[in-house]
Amino acid sequence: MLLLLAVLLFPGVASNVTEVCNGATWDADCGPNNRLIIQNADYGRMEVGHCVKYSLGHLGCSKPVTDILHNYCSTKRECHIKIPTKEMEDRKPCFGEMKVYLRVTWTCLPMVEYCNPKKLPYSGILTKNFCKTTTLKAGKGQKFSISSLVIQDNSKTTRICKSHVIINQRRYCIPASIGLHQLEIDDAEKMTIEFEEQAVLVYSILGCETPSPKDGFVIRRQDIYLSTRCEQDDRMHQAVCVRNQWKGEIANCTTQGKAVAVNEDKSKTDKRISIILTVVAAVLIAFVAPFAVLCYCKRKMRLKDSDIIYVPREAQKYPAPSTCKHDRMDHIYEYPNWNNVM
Repeated sequence: MLLLLAVLLFPGVASNVTEVCNGATWDADCGPNNRLIIQNADYGRMEVGHCVKYSLGHLGCSKPVTDILHNYCSTKRECHIKIPTKEMEDRKPCFGEMKVYLRVTWTCLPMVEYCNPKKLPYSGILTKNFCKTTTLKAGKGQKFSISSLVIQDNSKTTRICKSHVIINQRRYCIPASIGLHQLEIDDAEKMTIEFEEQAVLVYSILGCETPSPKDGFVIRRQDIYLSTRCEQDDRMHQAVCVRNQWKGEIANCTTQGKAVAVNEDKSKTDKRISIILTVVAAVLIAFVAPFAVLCYCKRKMRLKDSDIIYVPREAQKYPAPSTCKHDRMDHIYEYPNWNNVM
């Protein structure tokens, strides 16, 4: 249910689900360039066996605490909360001494700091702090999903709308209640957003960009399915859109009129395999090479030792015979019988 809600509010955005027991601290860090967004949070006893030594069964008692975590964490770079907070305890999701815990669904999104960004992230956060008017452009065949984010407001107001925002010359009301509220916007590849007052918007680009038509390139698209072929080739290549990326085969018509299938999954798999093989080869070389060198050196040492001629100690008293050509015959010595000496 949590993931379904996250998909509805943040289609195409990867989510993290974290469970934190009472007495523990939840730590979330999005880094310097991203901001944390709480998608959903429940406090109670949702499943059997969590945060207890002995399971006493499943009661299914819980209460939503998304608004509490919005106040603590949303739009911040990092968040550290010891569970439970006073606000969570006041909700009293379960009776008695039942062990409860926190389950939070969250994500990290980049903050768009330019009024007309050339390269737009698939998901991001917009505020009036950087630009009063921002223009967003998606690719052909893509569309936008925009939600307003309302966090704690200390000002006591009875207004239904906390603020207003103009999207493509249409005025939208941002509810005053804390949380995320999806705006019913018209499908368009270009969005011009004008902030009348301070507000926080979370956008996502949905779908995959349709390839540009070229000479000899036939394209047929139906929702998330894409069929492509070259005029000189009767073979049809199929692909499906998954998280803003085409998965499958897309025809690539060269100047010779031949259809070349581009399989993104296969190319990525081949690249991973080549990286793994390279790492394995490097590890083998690093560990096997020293042993091979050591064995070679030991073998050379054994060969040298086998060439040594051991002379008896008694024989060392006599000089060795000369092998020089200029030596005269009278320089030849008589040596004793070594057998008698030994």
